[in-house]
Amino acid sequence: MHYQRNIPYESFALPGNPAAGALFTVTSPANELWEIVTVCYRFTAAAVVASRLPWLRLRNSAAALDLYRFECQTAITTGQTIDICWAVGVPLNVLATSTFWTLPLPANCITAVQTILEFGAHAMNGGDQISNIFYTYEKRLV
Repeated sequence: MHYQRNIPYESFALPGNPAAGALFTVTSPANELWEIVTVCYRFTAAAVVASRLPWLRLRNSAAALDLYRFECQTAITTGQTIDICWAVGVPLNVLATSTFWTLPLPANCITAVQTILEFGAHAMNGGDQISNIFYTYEKRLV
């Protein structure tokens, strides 16, 4: 059976970036469920820590419980800048020599009400920067 999408995607390009060394976090509203389609951003690694492993998670805001957690096993190295795109239907492409990585998300990656979308990297340092954030989702009212 083919699923017909009846509601257009909501897309957001954030006007600002999180502070250096900070994770990106956004919470879905109380009356909406989101099906995450893409999460794209630039990660610039400082020259302090040897390597970082990017991750993305959807977390229950009340219980601080991970509903979904996706982790990349290829490291971003010291001083490297990588454009990262987590998306439904893309192939895994995380070549250490590439500056654009794609990481697959499962279809139907749906948030609960007031779920926190968060991303960053293991061993993230105070000088690391997340920027150029853009994400899309399908909104479902509850």
